[in-house]
Amino acid sequence: MITTNLETLRNPSLPFTGSIDELKELISVLEFELSSSQRKGVGLSAIQINIPLRVAIIRADKTILNLVNAEIIKAEQPFTFKGEGCLSFPGEFKNTTRFNIITVLNGDGEELKLSGFLAVVAQHEIGHFDGEVFLDKAVNN
Repeated sequence: MITTNLETLRNPSLPFTGSIDELKELISVLEFELSSSQRKGVGLSAIQINIPLRVAIIRADKTILNLVNAEIIKAEQPFTFKGEGCLSFPGEFKNTTRFNIITVLNGDGEELKLSGFLAVVAQHEIGHFDGEVFLDKAVNN
């Protein structure tokens, strides 16, 4: 069940240190919650289902991306993203300040260069790892 509890969402998540099997199980749970949500979403972080671990999934178009202990190591081209939302804040959409191009260091050592919509989704999900919600990035436009 996706939480709407802001106090829970504000808690920083712990690094994932479990086994590959535990990671696969958590990713399966995240995929189930994302696909069964009444609202359409493209990403989900473990903290959103009350599991305070630095794991998130992105399922956008044909992209399947699992973020585990990921961090943004480079961010370029700030811009205003129009109409960002979050499954934990049903019906709320805000214009946010994001970066158009980011480089993500995933927990397995892989560097991912993401741009456009995927970059925004990754920033959103990685933000959840540190207790950030998209409302923190809202701009007045």
